[in-house]
Amino acid sequence: MGGTGWRLAVGRAVIVGALAVAAGAGGPAVASAAWMAPGSGASGSSGGVWGNALEVPLSATLNGGNATVLSVSCAAPGDCSAGGQYEPTPGDDEAFVVSEVNGTWGNAEEVPGSGSLNEAEEASVNSVSCEMPGDCSAGGDYLDGGGLMQAFVVNEENGAWGNAQEVPGSGDLNTDGGATVESVSCGSPGNCSAGGTYDDNSGNQAFVVNEVKGTWADAIEVPGSGDLNADGDAEVQTVSCASAGNCSAGGFYQDGSSNTQAFVVSEVKGAWGNAKEVPGSGTLNTGGQGYVLSVSCPTAGNCSAGGVYKESSQAYQAFVVDEVNGVWGNAKKVPGSGTLNAGGNARVASVSCPAPGDCSAAGYYGDHEGEPGSQVFVVSEVNGTWGNATEIPGSGTLNAGDNAVIGDATLISCAASGDCAVGGSYRDSSGDTQAFVASEVDGTWGNAQEVPGTGTLNASGFASINSVSCSTPGDCGAGGTYEDGSQHSQAFVVNQIDPSSTAVAVSPAKVIFGKTPAEQVSVTVTPTTASGTVTVTARPAKGRRIWLCGITLTAGAGSCGLSATKLGVGTYPIVAVYKGSPALSGSASAPVTLTVSAARSATALTLSAASVSYKRQSAERFTVTVRPQFTGQPAGSVTITAYPAKGRPVQVCKVTLAKGKASCQLAAKKLAVGSYKVTAAYLGTTDFRPSASAKRALKITG
Repeated sequence: MGGTGWRLAVGRAVIVGALAVAAGAGGPAVASAAWMAPGSGASGSSGGVWGNALEVPLSATLNGGNATVLSVSCAAPGDCSAGGQYEPTPGDDEAFVVSEVNGTWGNAEEVPGSGSLNEAEEASVNSVSCEMPGDCSAGGDYLDGGGLMQAFVVNEENGAWGNAQEVPGSGDLNTDGGATVESVSCGSPGNCSAGGTYDDNSGNQAFVVNEVKGTWADAIEVPGSGDLNADGDAEVQTVSCASAGNCSAGGFYQDGSSNTQAFVVSEVKGAWGNAKEVPGSGTLNTGGQGYVLSVSCPTAGNCSAGGVYKESSQAYQAFVVDEVNGVWGNAKKVPGSGTLNAGGNARVASVSCPAPGDCSAAGYYGDHEGEPGSQVFVVSEVNGTWGNATEIPGSGTLNAGDNAVIGDATLISCAASGDCAVGGSYRDSSGDTQAFVASEVDGTWGNAQEVPGTGTLNASGFASINSVSCSTPGDCGAGGTYEDGSQHSQAFVVNQIDPSSTAVAVSPAKVIFGKTPAEQVSVTVTPTTASGTVTVTARPAKGRRIWLCGITLTAGAGSCGLSATKLGVGTYPIVAVYKGSPALSGSASAPVTLTVSAARSATALTLSAASVSYKRQSAERFTVTVRPQFTGQPAGSVTITAYPAKGRPVQVCKVTLAKGKASCQLAAKKLAVGSYKVTAAYLGTTDFRPSASAKRALKITG
């Protein structure tokens, strides 16, 4: 669905007139948990989570000074396109596009063919619309060699952007050089409509243009707008197409009294009807400043729109209006907005309707009388009835600088009734402007949050979301701009992706050190479409975590076996961490406990001779072997002791095992003449229990 006409200026001024605002023993143990990476929470909801913003790939290379994403459109999860403007050298503004495929953003590129059109070096993509992955249309403007602003369109087919072209027929209309495409919307691939403005010798006029089966027809002045636009200042600011050839558009014109009025116009089966003042808006708009800023059509002839009007008291108010079965009803002030809007500066900036009579709208209002402070709001329509506007949860806390704004662009997007995302900007306690997003899940709005990652990018403190698009609930894309440490504006994109949940199991949950077969670790990540890798670690009570294995998922599951001696004796929390994918957030399992207990040992003692003379007893050699119960290699010490028939035992020697063996010689005159029983006592380690050998007879002769 198409965007609207607001844009963050890069190298140009944007005139908004008076609207400007400053388990059991031996059994398996299992644990699972959903986890959101730090800074990527989905506003406290169970819907999609916002990943970290990233600078548009290569935009810094292209961009010598200032860049911004002005429009984003997502046809499927992880498949979006975006467009905007960059400045390769100071004073040289060029239009760019960038596409995301299977969750990975490609490199930004100058709009093909726009360089030859844009001889005076001021071009921009203002609106993008994608009906299928890799099949999009976009529109914008450029300055020709004569310094006149012209409107262009460009198509993407099968993932490749074609050459930009001047909007057919717009050159003949645009005799005074002020044409721009403000909004594009595609009802199906290759069947789109666009709208904007041009400048003839009597002022600014509104136009629409249709693309049919991949070919753009000639632009036409919006039928009937010439009669309305007596003072020569009209513009289509927003277009939405429910299907090929069935669209609605909205904007403004100046009547003969120099008052600005809001209008709508509809296209039915490829033919545009006559523009008309939004019904009921004249009664509301006693101050003469009315604008349709956004329109959304889920089905042909069933649309909703929103915008702003001015009362005679000079207060700006937000309005909504519905079209039902092809008939536009009367505009009305957004319910509840009057109470919020004590400062008299409200507007609906964006509307999105996933179904007829089920829409959401977003905008801002002034909450302090006589002061310029602004706050952001959302309002929902259910079964054709608009509820009360409410401040976006959490936005007031973020907006310590009292200047939160949702600009006039596609800044709310609803993939289903009650499942939406919204973005904009706010001013923090340091006076810096930051970008925010918020998500609605099952009809409940979560808290607004700073766009993850922008805090690091936005070193100079001016960031904003300029466009949001959601293809399915919890799967959205957004784009905007931030200022780096050199105070250069850079373009960024950010995706809202599905949350994942990871579970880990170990079997058995209790094991004896060295026992085979080894412990088996199994992981599952939901949804089962999860791909990528999972890292499994053990976290002892003290010391560093221990890496156990890495698992590559197949259909969201995988396993690994641990060697019988991978972990020593102890109790270990085992945690599996899914690193995430372009379509899914990362997640970590809840810890599951694996207990490793000590194995038994078996000690054997051999003597080099059963009898040795007193004077030659140093020739006697004792050899010790300590064997594990299962596997592994016992280490530690063994004490060899001789027990006489009478008297105290004599410690012959103490040896240290090497590869489970050790030996020692009997020291000269160590034992008196007599008979002895000799035994070796293994002292044990953490992993192996102590054990003693059988007694061996040794006789010392005279």
